[in-house]
Amino acid sequence: MLKTFKDYSPVLLFDLETTGFSPQKDAIIEVGILLLDDTLSPNKKHSFFVKTSRAIPPKITELTGITKRMSDTGEAIEKVVELFATYNTKDALWGAYNTQFDIGFIQALFDKYRPGETVQAHLLDVMAIYKDRYHPPHALKNAISTLNVLLPNTHRAIDDVLATAEVLKQLHLEKPIDPFIDAIGYHPKYGLKGPRFNHITYIPNDDIIGSFETQISQLKGGTYAK
Repeated sequence: MLKTFKDYSPVLLFDLETTGFSPQKDAIIEVGILLLDDTLSPNKKHSFFVKTSRAIPPKITELTGITKRMSDTGEAIEKVVELFATYNTKDALWGAYNTQFDIGFIQALFDKYRPGETVQAHLLDVMAIYKDRYHPPHALKNAISTLNVLLPNTHRAIDDVLATAEVLKQLHLEKPIDPFIDAIGYHPKYGLKGPRFNHITYIPNDDIIGSFETQISQLKGGTYAK
Protein backbone atom coordinates (compact mmCIF):
# COMPACT_ATOMS: atom_id res chain seq x y z
CA MET A 1 0.00 0.00 0.00
CA LEU A 2 1.35 3.41 -0.96
CA LYS A 3 2.03 5.64 2.01
CA THR A 4 1.74 9.40 1.55
CA PHE A 5 3.47 12.25 3.30
CA LYS A 6 0.26 12.73 5.31
CA ASP A 7 0.96 9.43 7.07
CA TYR A 8 3.98 10.97 8.81
CA SER A 9 4.11 13.37 11.74
CA PRO A 10 5.74 15.75 11.94
CA VAL A 11 6.67 16.57 8.36
CA LEU A 12 9.54 19.02 8.40
CA LEU A 13 12.02 20.60 6.04
CA PHE A 14 15.34 21.91 7.23
CA ASP A 15 18.43 23.69 6.00
CA LEU A 16 21.83 24.22 7.60
CA GLU A 17 24.45 26.83 6.91
CA THR A 18 27.90 25.52 7.75
CA THR A 19 31.55 26.57 7.70
CA GLY A 20 32.36 23.90 5.12
CA PHE A 21 31.50 20.49 3.71
CA SER A 22 32.80 18.10 6.38
CA PRO A 23 30.42 17.10 9.20
CA GLN A 24 33.45 15.99 11.23
CA LYS A 25 35.62 19.07 10.71
CA ASP A 26 33.20 21.93 10.03
CA ALA A 27 30.51 23.59 12.12
CA ILE A 28 26.85 24.51 11.78
CA ILE A 29 26.38 28.28 11.99
CA GLU A 30 22.68 28.65 11.20
CA VAL A 31 19.59 26.41 11.37
CA GLY A 32 16.25 26.76 9.62
CA ILE A 33 13.42 24.29 10.25
CA LEU A 34 9.86 24.39 8.92
CA LEU A 35 7.09 22.11 10.09
CA LEU A 36 4.54 21.60 7.32
CA ASP A 37 0.81 21.00 7.41
CA ASP A 38 -1.10 18.52 5.25
CA THR A 39 -0.98 20.90 2.28
CA LEU A 40 2.83 21.14 2.54
CA SER A 41 2.48 24.73 3.75
CA PRO A 42 4.61 26.10 6.63
CA ASN A 43 2.96 25.68 10.01
CA LYS A 44 5.77 26.38 12.49
CA LYS A 45 9.39 27.41 12.19
CA HIS A 46 12.69 27.46 14.07
CA SER A 47 15.40 29.85 12.91
CA PHE A 48 18.58 30.80 14.73
CA PHE A 49 22.33 31.27 14.48
CA VAL A 50 24.63 28.75 16.15
CA LYS A 51 27.75 29.60 18.14
CA THR A 52 31.03 28.07 17.07
CA SER A 53 34.63 28.38 18.15
CA ARG A 54 35.72 27.86 14.57
CA ALA A 55 36.56 30.72 12.25
CA ILE A 56 34.03 31.37 9.49
CA PRO A 57 35.88 31.34 6.16
CA PRO A 58 35.57 34.56 4.11
CA LYS A 59 33.98 32.60 1.26
CA ILE A 60 31.21 31.42 3.58
CA THR A 61 30.59 34.96 4.81
CA GLU A 62 30.55 36.15 1.21
CA LEU A 63 28.04 33.45 0.27
CA THR A 64 25.73 33.64 3.29
CA GLY A 65 26.39 37.05 4.81
CA ILE A 66 26.95 35.34 8.17
CA THR A 67 29.87 36.76 10.17
CA LYS A 68 31.59 35.45 13.29
CA ARG A 69 29.92 38.21 15.28
CA MET A 70 26.51 37.01 14.11
CA SER A 71 27.38 33.44 15.03
CA ASP A 72 28.54 34.58 18.47
CA THR A 73 25.00 35.85 19.18
CA GLY A 74 23.54 32.45 18.42
CA GLU A 75 22.50 29.38 20.35
CA ALA A 76 24.77 26.69 21.74
CA ILE A 77 25.19 23.61 19.55
CA GLU A 78 23.39 21.59 22.24
CA LYS A 79 20.14 23.32 21.26
CA VAL A 80 20.52 21.99 17.72
CA VAL A 81 21.11 18.49 19.04
CA GLU A 82 18.09 18.56 21.36
CA LEU A 83 15.80 20.08 18.74
CA PHE A 84 16.54 17.44 16.13
CA ALA A 85 16.42 14.72 18.78
CA THR A 86 12.90 15.86 19.67
CA TYR A 87 11.77 15.30 16.09
CA ASN A 88 13.80 12.12 15.59
CA THR A 89 11.01 9.54 15.64
CA LYS A 90 10.00 6.69 13.36
CA ASP A 91 6.79 8.58 12.53
CA ALA A 92 8.58 11.75 11.40
CA LEU A 93 9.48 12.76 7.84
CA TRP A 94 12.48 15.04 7.34
CA GLY A 95 13.30 16.68 4.04
CA ALA A 96 15.87 19.07 2.62
CA TYR A 97 17.28 20.22 -0.70
CA ASN A 98 20.13 17.71 -1.03
CA THR A 99 19.21 15.83 2.14
CA GLN A 100 22.30 13.62 2.19
CA PHE A 101 24.52 16.65 2.83
CA ASP A 102 22.50 18.09 5.71
CA ILE A 103 21.72 14.76 7.34
CA GLY A 104 25.43 14.05 7.60
CA PHE A 105 25.83 17.01 9.95
CA ILE A 106 22.87 15.91 12.10
CA GLN A 107 24.15 12.35 12.43
CA ALA A 108 27.61 13.70 13.29
CA LEU A 109 26.03 15.72 16.11
CA PHE A 110 24.23 12.64 17.40
CA ASP A 111 27.49 10.67 17.26
CA LYS A 112 29.23 13.30 19.37
CA TYR A 113 26.54 14.36 21.82
CA ARG A 114 24.15 11.38 21.91
CA PRO A 115 26.30 8.28 21.22
CA GLY A 116 24.29 5.40 19.86
CA GLU A 117 21.46 7.54 18.51
CA THR A 118 20.90 7.42 14.76
CA VAL A 119 18.46 9.22 12.52
CA GLN A 120 15.16 7.33 12.80
CA ALA A 121 13.02 9.76 10.82
CA HIS A 122 12.01 8.95 7.26
CA LEU A 123 13.82 11.06 4.67
CA LEU A 124 12.86 12.97 1.54
CA ASP A 125 15.25 14.71 -0.85
CA VAL A 126 13.54 17.57 -2.69
CA MET A 127 16.50 17.95 -5.04
CA ALA A 128 16.18 14.31 -6.14
CA ILE A 129 12.55 14.86 -7.11
CA TYR A 130 13.40 17.98 -9.09
CA LYS A 131 16.37 16.23 -10.73
CA ASP A 132 14.15 13.34 -11.81
CA ARG A 133 11.69 15.69 -13.55
CA TYR A 134 13.79 18.48 -15.02
CA HIS A 135 17.01 18.83 -17.00
CA PRO A 136 20.21 20.23 -15.42
CA PRO A 137 21.28 22.35 -13.70
CA HIS A 138 19.59 21.24 -10.49
CA ALA A 139 20.62 23.82 -7.87
CA LEU A 140 17.90 25.27 -5.68
CA LYS A 141 18.05 28.55 -7.58
CA ASN A 142 17.28 26.65 -10.80
CA ALA A 143 14.28 24.91 -9.25
CA ILE A 144 13.03 28.27 -7.98
CA SER A 145 13.32 29.79 -11.44
CA THR A 146 11.83 26.83 -13.33
CA LEU A 147 8.84 26.49 -11.01
CA ASN A 148 8.27 30.27 -10.77
CA VAL A 149 8.69 30.30 -7.02
CA LEU A 150 8.57 33.85 -5.72
CA LEU A 151 11.09 33.27 -2.95
CA PRO A 152 14.86 33.78 -3.31
CA ASN A 153 17.73 31.35 -2.81
CA THR A 154 19.74 33.53 -0.39
CA HIS A 155 21.99 30.89 1.19
CA ARG A 156 20.41 31.75 4.52
CA ALA A 157 18.84 28.80 6.29
CA ILE A 158 15.26 29.91 6.85
CA ASP A 159 14.99 31.66 3.47
CA ASP A 160 16.22 28.59 1.63
CA VAL A 161 13.98 26.21 3.54
CA LEU A 162 10.97 28.44 2.82
CA ALA A 163 11.89 28.34 -0.87
CA THR A 164 12.40 24.57 -0.67
CA ALA A 165 8.93 24.18 0.83
CA GLU A 166 7.37 26.05 -2.07
CA VAL A 167 9.39 24.02 -4.59
CA LEU A 168 8.18 20.82 -2.90
CA LYS A 169 4.58 21.99 -3.00
CA GLN A 170 4.82 22.81 -6.71
CA LEU A 171 6.40 19.44 -7.46
CA HIS A 172 3.64 17.67 -5.52
CA LEU A 173 0.95 19.58 -7.44
CA GLU A 174 2.51 18.34 -10.68
CA LYS A 175 2.62 14.73 -9.49
CA PRO A 176 2.61 13.21 -5.98
CA ILE A 177 6.02 13.25 -4.33
CA ASP A 178 5.20 10.28 -2.08
CA PRO A 179 7.18 7.65 -4.06
CA PHE A 180 10.40 9.49 -3.23
CA ILE A 181 10.06 9.07 0.53
CA ASP A 182 12.97 7.03 1.93
CA ALA A 183 14.86 7.02 -1.38
CA ILE A 184 18.18 8.86 -1.52
CA GLY A 185 19.95 9.25 -4.83
CA TYR A 186 23.64 9.58 -5.51
CA HIS A 187 25.73 10.34 -8.57
CA PRO A 188 26.77 7.00 -10.10
CA LYS A 189 30.21 8.38 -10.96
CA TYR A 190 31.10 9.68 -7.49
CA GLY A 191 29.20 7.30 -5.25
CA LEU A 192 27.40 7.99 -2.00
CA LYS A 193 28.95 10.33 0.55
CA GLY A 194 27.81 10.55 4.15
CA PRO A 195 25.93 8.18 6.44
CA ARG A 196 23.70 5.29 5.43
CA PHE A 197 20.59 4.28 7.34
CA ASN A 198 18.93 0.88 7.25
CA HIS A 199 15.45 2.25 6.55
CA ILE A 200 16.59 4.25 3.50
CA THR A 201 16.98 2.94 -0.05
CA TYR A 202 20.06 4.32 -1.85
CA ILE A 203 19.86 4.46 -5.64
CA PRO A 204 22.15 5.78 -8.39
CA ASN A 205 20.52 8.89 -9.81
CA ASP A 206 21.60 9.99 -13.26
CA ASP A 207 20.24 12.83 -15.40
CA ILE A 208 17.71 10.71 -17.31
CA ILE A 209 14.25 12.12 -16.69
CA GLY A 210 12.06 9.67 -14.79
CA SER A 211 14.73 7.03 -14.22
CA PHE A 212 14.98 7.58 -10.47
CA GLU A 213 11.30 7.04 -9.82
CA THR A 214 11.33 4.01 -12.12
CA GLN A 215 14.19 2.46 -10.14
CA ILE A 216 12.39 3.13 -6.87
CA SER A 217 9.33 1.29 -8.15
CA GLN A 218 11.39 -1.65 -9.37
CA LEU A 219 13.40 -1.99 -6.15
CA LYS A 220 10.33 -1.79 -3.96
CA GLY A 221 8.34 -4.29 -6.00
CA GLY A 222 5.91 -1.79 -7.38
CA THR A 223 4.97 -0.33 -4.02
CA TYR A 224 6.62 2.46 -2.11
CA ALA A 225 5.28 1.54 1.30
CA LYS A 226 7.81 0.67 3.96
